[in-house]
Amino acid sequence: MVATAMDSPETRRESFEATLRVLDDHPQYVDEFFAYALKHPATLDRFLDNTARQLPKDKELAQRAARHFAAHPASLRAVFIAVIDEAQDQPEALDQLAQAIEARPPETVHAVVQRESAVRAIVRALMQRVQKDQKAEHAFLRAMEDNRQPLGDLLVRNPGVLKDVTAATAKQGLSRVVE
Repeated sequence: MVATAMDSPETRRESFEATLRVLDDHPQYVDEFFAYALKHPATLDRFLDNTARQLPKDKELAQRAARHFAAHPASLRAVFIAVIDEAQDQPEALDQLAQAIEARPPETVHAVVQRESAVRAIVRALMQRVQKDQKAEHAFLRAMEDNRQPLGDLLVRNPGVLKDVTAATAKQGLSRVVE
């Protein structure tokens, strides 16, 4: 009966619309529907794929999705980790992540500095990447040049760190650079 009804575009549209009106009126049914959808990975994947494709075109939908993730911080963390992991072998995805960070640097930094351990982990990972990747080294050195004054001010305000950085630099051969 359902398959026959779905064969007709008009009947299918009316059926979907009627179902959605009932779900709108009874949110608890949505929870139940979602529980069933989890048991149908092909349908759930299609909903998620449609959503992912629509988000860049629909800022309101993107904002709505973001509001839900921000309201459930553990989910936000889980999705962010999964996205970072999935993107690692996809240059276009990595570029989009970089563009998102570049578009919101103060907001990104605000999130990172909530945890000292996050700042330390990112700086450590950045330095490891810079040591083995010429493109990363070039970008890092340009960033250091661009920020030499605030970086210098920070080091002067923290003489212990300045001493340690100077000693590490000297150990690596600063004398060769100065000559």
